[in-house]
Amino acid sequence: MKKNLLFIGMLFLGASMIISSLILSASIKQGNQLTGSLTGSFNMAGYSGIDSDILMPYGAGIILGYDPDTLIQDIENGKLEGIPFTKIGDNYIFSKKVLEEWVYSKIED
Repeated sequence: MKKNLLFIGMLFLGASMIISSLILSASIKQGNQLTGSLTGSFNMAGYSGIDSDILMPYGAGIILGYDPDTLIQDIENGKLEGIPFTKIGDNYIFSKKVLEEWVYSKIED
């Protein structure tokens, strides 16, 4: 009986690892930024490899209250005319400072 329970437990653990890795890889492939916190012995607080003013659609979506995919669709469909962004290849890139200035200008209008 113990061997059967151990086998079932290992089978369940293996299946959950495979499913979570598939979900994670699909999210990375779509370019979604993963949220959450990592705990461990490393510290990224002083890392300056990426300019903090540069935003991908996920970050811009947070400022604007948009889902990243909807944000891109609305930009491409002309619903967000005048929104400041740069397109490099298939990637939309936003400046946090310029985007915030754009939002404030819309509030003042």
